[in-house]
Amino acid sequence: MLYFWRHIQYQNYAAAYLLLLNELKEAIPYKKFLPTVANARSLFLVEPTIESVFGRQGLIVVDLRAKQGTVATGSDEIIGFNLRRHGGSWQIATDPYNLFAVPPEVG
Repeated sequence: MLYFWRHIQYQNYAAAYLLLLNELKEAIPYKKFLPTVANARSLFLVEPTIESVFGRQGLIVVDLRAKQGTVATGSDEIIGFNLRRHGGSWQIATDPYNLFAVPPEVG
């Protein structure tokens, strides 16, 4: 998930897209993903820190704190990502920042 964030920061959108779960990629074609994420890139320019991780085998939720400054404050945004085990890796199973209006049940 941090790789996904980093890929968007460095405008490597194809690599970020590959980290999405297949069901999410089916709901969001790359030609829709690319301009939407590129336009929302500023959301990903803040430094993320892992706030919490919880879940069970095969599915975990990672909450990131998007710090607006050098220290955590009440104005920082907390973003939750569902990650699912697929093969030997973890893939993003939710629509980050709800940019694409994909229902949560898709992932």
